[in-house]
Amino acid sequence: HRPEIAALINLGNAWFGVVDVVTDTVVGTATHMVGGSAGGNNGLDLAKWKDLPVVKLLLVPTVPLATVAVVCAPIVVGVLIVGIPFLLPLLLLLLSITLTIGTLSSA
Repeated sequence: HRPEIAALINLGNAWFGVVDVVTDTVVGTATHMVGGSAGGNNGLDLAKWKDLPVVKLLLVPTVPLATVAVVCAPIVVGVLIVGIPFLLPLLLLLLSITLTIGTLSSA
């Protein structure tokens, strides 16, 4: 392979390695939370929840939120790149009106 292709293949392999490690960790944590094992579920044991740090519970919803942020970031940047030149005169007009009203009302 060419060096560029080899670098992309290595990057892909590293990415999937990270995903595998994160998946194994999440499955282990989730399995511990419900009191079961990876092969089967022994039922929900709420007594084990008191030993689980709250930080681990907060990490669970961050994965989908981070995914949405990463997916939406290029869209938001594209809209800003196209929209700012068109909306900048309106924004300056609104700012000047607001400052004028603020100045007149404070006097």
